[in-house]
Amino acid sequence: MIALQFVNFYPDLDETTTTTLRNKSPLPNHPVMLYALFYNGHRVDMNLLHMNEEVGFQEYSFIVDNPQMFTLLQIVYDPGVAGAFVGGAFLLTGIFLAFYVNPKKLRIYVDNSGQVMIYGKSYKHNGEYLEELNKVIDTIRRN
Repeated sequence: MIALQFVNFYPDLDETTTTTLRNKSPLPNHPVMLYALFYNGHRVDMNLLHMNEEVGFQEYSFIVDNPQMFTLLQIVYDPGVAGAFVGGAFLLTGIFLAFYVNPKKLRIYVDNSGQVMIYGKSYKHNGEYLEELNKVIDTIRRN
């Protein structure tokens, strides 16, 4: 089995540099491909290929010409989707609790002499909660 893999594409290869491969521009002025040729699962060749040049191996030959820009979408199986879903559910639960659950404390102490002490605290809008609590206490005192 023979396979030709396109490793990278350089639309406008800058051949003045000898250390790295880079483009002068994104336009296909001087298109060059980096390819790898596999035979029976083993890489037998890897090189740069200019357009309309021939790549040969044994009795087979490949010619690449007229490069086209396109978008490749690939659908793959991701085993982490379940973990991401669970994490998202925890996050949404936390947001719901943060916005819609308002824990409040109300403690009433009665000592031996019959004096009553009331302690109240809200973790959100504590001032409003204390005002509401004072209104309720005033209503109870009047009745």
